Amino acid sequence: MIKTKKKTYIFLIIIILTTLILNVFPGSNEVYAIRSNANDLSNLVNYPSIYTLVRELQVAHPTWNFTMLYTGLNWSDVIYNETLGHPDSPKSLVQKYVMEGNMNDWICPTCGTHGYDNGSWYCASAKTVSYYMDIRNWLDEETVFSMESLSYDPAIQNLEGVKKILAGTFMDVNQISYIDTAGNTQVINKSYAQIFMEAGQANNVSPYALASRVRQEQGNGSSSLITGQYTYTNPETGEQIVFTGYYNYFNIKASGNGTANIIKNGLNHAKEKRMDKSRACNTWWSTIFTK
Repeated sequence: MIKTKKKTYIFLIIIILTTLILNVFPGSNEVYAIRSNANDLSNLVNYPSIYTLVRELQVAHPTWNFTMLYTGLNWSDVIYNETLGHPDSPKSLVQKYVMEGNMNDWICPTCGTHGYDNGSWYCASAKTVSYYMDIRNWLDEETVFSMESLSYDPAIQNLEGVKKILAGTFMDVNQISYIDTAGNTQVINKSYAQIFMEAGQANNVSPYALASRVRQEQGNGSSSLITGQYTYTNPETGEQIVFTGYYNYFNIKASGNGTANIIKNGLNHAKEKRMDKSRACNTWWSTIFTK
């Protein structure tokens, strides 16, 4: 019997993660990252600890492919830009439950223990941001997959793989019912797995990443951000805003003080982008990076 080896493509980003490049230079069309050839570690000579960790993974897993992205960005500048926004809208938050030891090491001195979003998040200190952005802390056999390539690759991504990611969740169904913007119940004769596959193919994005992200964001599927029907009541004026037929599976722009405010902001974003469920294939990925 011939055993086919699955190749795993992992992009290691030197200095910062690629998704943060857009945050440091908003609105710019310039390309700051230089991509190496697969498994070319020659330019890692200036990063000996990273080189050692990558080589250990290569030896242990010879079918894994590593590509380096050299951003050319200054570490101090990046950390500075990722810790702006005090006190109204900090760029980087840390959840209470992850903090161990001295709390002052985790939270920024400006915002202190002021709670953000649902109150369980604090403004992260520069030390915390530095820790999470330091690639050396994630180069092991489990956490390295946080840097797996997000591109669509039909050689290693398929419908059965997406189904396994969604197994046992609220998305483990063959047909999807939803409420449209007129308040009527409609049916999509497709599974969530099929929709993720189609969205990934259409937008050159890993359907595994899409499915995993929604599973992480939505848990048991009971959030008002994906029920299709929610009424927000302004606590000061009593004014109500009714959201019918809008969905935000990725929780994009779903932030603010208090649960009701978080849901309102998330559904406002969905409404602005016209993210009704019938357009899911076209909108789910195209808007994810607007958060």
